[in-house]
Amino acid sequence: EELWVSYQRINSCFADVVIRTSHHTDLFWIQDYHLLMLPQYLTRKIRKANIGLYLHTPFPSSDIFKCLPWREEILRAMLCADLVGFQFFEYVRKFFITVKKFLGLDYQFLRYGQMAVEYGGRNVMVTVGHVMVNVAEVAQAASKLGELKEALRADDLSAAQNTQRGLLEDATHERPVVESDVVEGRALAREGGGGGHSAALFSSGGAEFGGLEFVPARSSGARVIQQSGYSVG
Repeated sequence: EELWVSYQRINSCFADVVIRTSHHTDLFWIQDYHLLMLPQYLTRKIRKANIGLYLHTPFPSSDIFKCLPWREEILRAMLCADLVGFQFFEYVRKFFITVKKFLGLDYQFLRYGQMAVEYGGRNVMVTVGHVMVNVAEVAQAASKLGELKEALRADDLSAAQNTQRGLLEDATHERPVVESDVVEGRALAREGGGGGHSAALFSSGGAEFGGLEFVPARSSGARVIQQSGYSVG
């Protein structure tokens, strides 16, 4: 209960700041599960706010979602957005099932393959949009490695992402023969105070798998990610 109250308070504070610093004609684009209540808080003050909500994380099944005491409040808040986006259709399917199960709302397929849920007398559009890297830049970076092979991944520095279990750690323990032939480039998006912990992870990885002439892991901060286009949120 205390955590739920804190979650609502944070979303409410965020809404207050957004409302003070925005114009009613602005497009509000909300990122991920941290601000699921924000669409509702914005529309209370800006009735015709144009709101998009995108979830970078998987949407849970209805069996998991039902464990939340505030499941209906969260779903209604999400449906205050004009558009709700997910990474894959599987997450959309789970969202539709959950909305039907707990709110009794049906989804519909519109023209040109569009999907929507009718809520509050309006269609809330639901879409699938993949987060991708800049292929040309990745190819250019790979061309500089010579005979080396690079494994690239992007992580949030949140507890849910389990950054401790990296590609490099798994691969080198299972196939030690490739240690000197692989470079792992891991792009990390900053969240909270996890930067120091991630730096420690890379230092320990270099000590365990590297040597004087071999640096197996390299870390990029959020600023590098944004400049290079490897954006995860």
